[in-house]
Amino acid sequence: MNQNPNQQNQPYQQNSPYQQNQPYQQNPPYPPQYPPQYPPQRNPNDGQGKSIAGLVLGIVSLVIGFAGIGLILGIVGIVLAVQGRKASTAAYGKPSGISTAGFVLSIIGTVFGGITFVACGIPCICLGTAGGLGSL
Repeated sequence: MNQNPNQQNQPYQQNSPYQQNQPYQQNPPYPPQYPPQYPPQRNPNDGQGKSIAGLVLGIVSLVIGFAGIGLILGIVGIVLAVQGRKASTAAYGKPSGISTAGFVLSIIGTVFGGITFVACGIPCICLGTAGGLGSL
């Protein structure tokens, strides 16, 4: 047997696919596992329901402001928006945008309903009590 004296003590050949002096490579560690993130729980007393009701009544009072009911809906919308605004401020430290929008729209609807009532409602009532157009 013709063996190289350097190969006698080495069980593997130098050109083998398995290298001996390579460090053991570990897989990268798994990322840390965190508990699932849930959206923050809503406070049931945050006034969001009253704010939405005030917003809806403000929009409706604007749309049907020409009827006498627009004035009434606007006033109720103002009350609900103010209550929602106070509850939102108490819960979160600042008023919500929905309550502010409901408050503004309810004021505009109330003013529009009041102007419409004065401009159209009062003359119609006066004409009705005076006997209508037949007395002219």
